[in-house]
Amino acid sequence: MNSVNKNAISVGLKEVFDKNAKETAFLANKDIAINIFSYSQVEQLIKQSAVWLTNKNLAEKRRVLTLLPNSVETMVISLSLFCLGVDLSPLPCTTTASELKNWAEMTQPDFCIVSDLLDDACREYLRNSGIAWHQISTDQSFDWLPKKTEKNLDFPMGSVDSQLLLATSGTTGEPKAMVINVGRLWKSAKAFTHFHQLDEKAERLRFWNYLPMSYLGGLFNLGLIPLSIGGSILIDETFSGATFLKFWNTIETQNINALWLVPTISRGILSFANRLSQEQLEKLKNNIKNIFIGTAPILLSEKEKIEKLFGTPCLENFGLSETTFISSEQLENVHARSESSVGSVMPSVSIKLKPLASDPDFQELYVKTPFLFEGYIDRSGKVSLMLDEEGYFPTGDLAHLDDRGQLILDGRIKDVIKKGGYFMSLKELERIAGNHESILEVAAVGVPHDFYGESAELHIVLKETAPENSLALFTKWFHENLTKHKWPEKILLCKTLPKTASGKVRKHLLVEKK
Repeated sequence: MNSVNKNAISVGLKEVFDKNAKETAFLANKDIAINIFSYSQVEQLIKQSAVWLTNKNLAEKRRVLTLLPNSVETMVISLSLFCLGVDLSPLPCTTTASELKNWAEMTQPDFCIVSDLLDDACREYLRNSGIAWHQISTDQSFDWLPKKTEKNLDFPMGSVDSQLLLATSGTTGEPKAMVINVGRLWKSAKAFTHFHQLDEKAERLRFWNYLPMSYLGGLFNLGLIPLSIGGSILIDETFSGATFLKFWNTIETQNINALWLVPTISRGILSFANRLSQEQLEKLKNNIKNIFIGTAPILLSEKEKIEKLFGTPCLENFGLSETTFISSEQLENVHARSESSVGSVMPSVSIKLKPLASDPDFQELYVKTPFLFEGYIDRSGKVSLMLDEEGYFPTGDLAHLDDRGQLILDGRIKDVIKKGGYFMSLKELERIAGNHESILEVAAVGVPHDFYGESAELHIVLKETAPENSLALFTKWFHENLTKHKWPEKILLCKTLPKTASGKVRKHLLVEKK
């Protein structure tokens, strides 16, 4: 296995904060104004928050559940917990009472910090649960913090032993909790920025954080990664349809020069792009210098459209919450990309490909990385991690390497079905369908079949510009571009596809509708 560049990961949060003390760390919406927090101000808030948390006896209690929106407060509290070595177990503040109950029983928090946005049913559960909890305001006043800050924190980050507990449903829909070491997470952020030479850029990067901070997208990709290189972050509400209406203006007025996209957002951007004037398009190209995209598969044609719109390469990365980054495209190897390629394997990562016993033409991707999570936690508190005899983690993804060394994703293991005597890749159906001009989104799912044993259904979302007879036209076109034994049993028209907060399609919900 290649070793990680130690110089790239040895710098702790304290060094970054000291170096960038006067620079902007966070910008945050407050009514119609934008509040600006410098690195030195954020450092002071982290220390005050650490005192506040210590006064809650968290030196003895090790796990805090948060129910907070995207906010400066959420980032400050998270960093304070990490620096104190206290575990963080976040959920979005829009969580339902039943989801909160299940998560609390699974993770056993000692203390809970909630927003004033939390609904009454969740409050009622907390009152009856016996869990100590405290409500804070997220209006950027920080009036709930003590003024004294005797506590001296050195922000070690790369060596902290606190854990991040994140909710995941995987492909089964059964909620479970993964345990991630925060020190490894920080080192992964440093390794990623070094891989892309972001730590060497003369221009400070400014990201727009519109992904939920209760997941890695908002907390890691658009939180720790920008902070690890002394960048600045516009902290905004979680992405919604309304975000598209202010997208272009926000980039221009807040000097956003780096974007982290997910496929859902990229498709929305492209659908709104035709409303821009030539002058606006030129400003976009002048503003945006770096674009990364990940969390879910995206068609090569969509990446190329994003690149044409912004005038800069759109670099796809691939990883799991369990592993962080496994591979990534780089500026120098964009020419080597192909459909479903996700760049070259990261220097610190080792992979191996194991043929499936059921069909040797498909290979499962196994990964060994220094940034691997600790494992999944069960309701008894036991953490388990499944590795093979050589210490590799089975990702559940099907993949192969092309002759240029690019990692090509062939779908998930559960996305390969056997229809009669033929193996079918659901990803292939999605890839072909996604290239049709009328299709906005697509998801293929395996379903039981009385005769074939298994077959497929294709769920499609049409673009607003699609003609009235699009379903019939698409079905005819789709059949013409696919051999008959791969035809799905049904092609179903949907208004939307159910997704996770990070934009991944929740396929099990499509199956459950049956």
